[in-house]
Amino acid sequence: KIEKFKKKSKKVDRNKFNSFFDENKKIKDPKKFKEEIFYNGIEESVLPEALPFIVGVYGLNSTSEERKIIDEKNSFDFKQLLDQVSAINDFQLAHNKKFASTFKVIDHDVQRTDRNIDAFLSNDSKALVMLTKLLQAYFIYDPKIRYLQGMNDIFVPIILTYYPKWNKEEGIPIDENNNEIDSNKYLPKIFWCFHSMMNNIDHLKILGSVTEQ
Repeated sequence: KIEKFKKKSKKVDRNKFNSFFDENKKIKDPKKFKEEIFYNGIEESVLPEALPFIVGVYGLNSTSEERKIIDEKNSFDFKQLLDQVSAINDFQLAHNKKFASTFKVIDHDVQRTDRNIDAFLSNDSKALVMLTKLLQAYFIYDPKIRYLQGMNDIFVPIILTYYPKWNKEEGIPIDENNNEIDSNKYLPKIFWCFHSMMNNIDHLKILGSVTEQ
């Protein structure tokens, strides 16, 4: 029965995805939108636009103007988090056990994250830098949970959604023409997709007690 269903289903492509929206760029039928993607899947090229809707960064009833405001706020808030990370100095690391131990574990986990795929092959890969930034920012954003091992692995597929192609020799994200892409451009979207997904499945309550223990 599953095989018969799979043969009938067709992944949501660009044309199908665009058909979900009205002239105001608002989803016409949120229930149908969710069901189509859930049952049929979605083409990788469309996923970067769909993911914020899927995990809840954008409301399914939001307009394009409302989403623009959300993006601007999220970019600003993420930059604030990175600024706070940058402001942490050696003295603080030496005298704050939580900071020092967490940053040490993050560095260790990042270095062993998916080293068999193009994005992470190079020791100087920008993917390693990006992942470090995201994890350190989350540590600042949610001090109750901080960082738990495994978060690095959850971030990877979201990173690869927005940066699917990499120059493995140099460890840089590239476009279809093999030109380098700004590695900071999509970091806010990646960060808030991760946070929304975790929040959406109520993992934050569970993880809070894990960190406490």
